[in-house]
Amino acid sequence: AALCPWRLRVGHWIRTGQRVAASRRYFAPNATEKLHELLYANDVVVLSKSTDPFSERIKSFLEEAGVEFKAIDVDVEEFGEEIVEQAARFTRQESLPNVFVGDNYIGGCMDTISAYEAGEM
Repeated sequence: AALCPWRLRVGHWIRTGQRVAASRRYFAPNATEKLHELLYANDVVVLSKSTDPFSERIKSFLEEAGVEFKAIDVDVEEFGEEIVEQAARFTRQESLPNVFVGDNYIGGCMDTISAYEAGEM
C-alpha cells in the first residue's frame, strides 16, 4: 500500500489515476528537471535545509539505519528553493524535510521514522 496517493511520473504528478500537469510556468525549468532527475536517479531522496534540526535528525536516522540516500540541502543547492516549491505544490507540505522513496512521497522527519519503524519503506 502506498503511503501517499501522489506519485511522480515523467512530466506529471498522478493522484489516484488522474493526471495533474506539473506546471513549469512558475518555476525555473531546471528546477523541475532537477527534481525529476533526483527522484529517478536515487532510491531515497531527502530535501532538507543544512541548518534545520529536523533535516539533520532524519539524515542521521537514515545513516544509522544504513539507508542509502541522496540529501539535497536546498539552501545551498542551485534551484533549491524552486525544487522545494515544485514538490510542495503536489505533496502539500511546505516545510522541510521532505522524504521520497522512489517516486513515492513519504513525508517529513517523523512520518519517515514512523514508516521505517513500521517496515513500510
